[in-house]
Amino acid sequence: MLNKDLIKVLSKIYKHQNSEYDFEKEVKKYKIPDSLTERQKEILAKSKFELNNIKDYSHNDVIPRLKKISENSALEAVVSNLFIKAVGSGFNRGVQPIFSYYFSKNMPQHSFQQFVKEEYQTEGICKVCGINETICQNDNENLYDLYIGYCRLGGYTEILLDLEEILKFNEPKATGKEKESFLNVIDIIEKASKDETPSALIKRLSKEKCLPGSSATSRTWIVKCLAELGILRNKYDLSYSIMNSFITYEQKFEWELDIHKNSPARADVEFPISGWRGELGLNKEIVDRIISNANKL
Repeated sequence: MLNKDLIKVLSKIYKHQNSEYDFEKEVKKYKIPDSLTERQKEILAKSKFELNNIKDYSHNDVIPRLKKISENSALEAVVSNLFIKAVGSGFNRGVQPIFSYYFSKNMPQHSFQQFVKEEYQTEGICKVCGINETICQNDNENLYDLYIGYCRLGGYTEILLDLEEILKFNEPKATGKEKESFLNVIDIIEKASKDETPSALIKRLSKEKCLPGSSATSRTWIVKCLAELGILRNKYDLSYSIMNSFITYEQKFEWELDIHKNSPARADVEFPISGWRGELGLNKEIVDRIISNANKL
C-alpha cells in the first residue's frame, strides 16, 4: 500500500511535462523532475517505487484472471468496507474496488469479440466488456491514479491491477463513524432538487463539506461510482446496478450516443451517471446491501 508521503511525491512526477511517449509501446514513461526537493527524492528512493512499470496485457488473458479473482466471495465484504471508508473518511484508494469486483463477478466468461460501429474507431475493443484486445500499460502510473481516487469504471485492464493489489490488504474494516458519514452523504444526496444534474450534485457535495478528506477528483469519481452501483438511478434502466447484472459495452455505447443527442456538443457523456437527474431519486436498497455486506467483515 502506498503511503501519503509517497503519493504526494508521485503527484509531482506523474505530470505531462515529465513524460515521454514510447511510440512502439504506445505508453507514457516518466522521469524524475529537477523540481523535487531532496526530502522528496529521499522518500522516493526509500520506497523503491518504480515510476515506469510497463506491462503488456491481452484480453484473453485478463478475463479469466478477473473471473478467478471474483470467485473469492470474501472480497464482497472487503470492497464494501473500502467504499464506505472512501466516502466516510477520504480513503481514496477505496473508491475503485467495489466496481472492479462486481464488474468481474457479473461479466460473462468470454473470448475477445470485436466491437463494430460504422463511422466510429472501434478496432481492438471487445463488444462484450470494452477491454482492449491487446494494450500496454504503465501499471505504476495507473496505481497512483487509483490512490488519488481516479477510477476506471468500465472495461479497463486496470481493474485487474486494482483487484490484485487489494487481495494483499489487511482486512479494511470501516469504523462506526465512517458508516455514519457514508449514510449522511446518502441523506444529503437524497435532498436533490428534481432538475439537479451530476455536475451540480458534485458541487453541492463540495459545498456541504460532507466528504472528509476528499478532493475534486475523488468527489467526481465517488458520484460516478454511486451511479454504477445503482444508488443514483439512471433514466435508461432504473434498476441498473453493476452489483446485480452486467450490461455489455455495446449496449452502453448505444445509450451514450442517445445521451449525446440531448446534451451540449462538448458535454462529457458517460453511462450511467449522465442519465441521472435529481427527480429519479436513490435506490436505498443498494445502500442497505453495501452496509450489510460490510458488516460481514
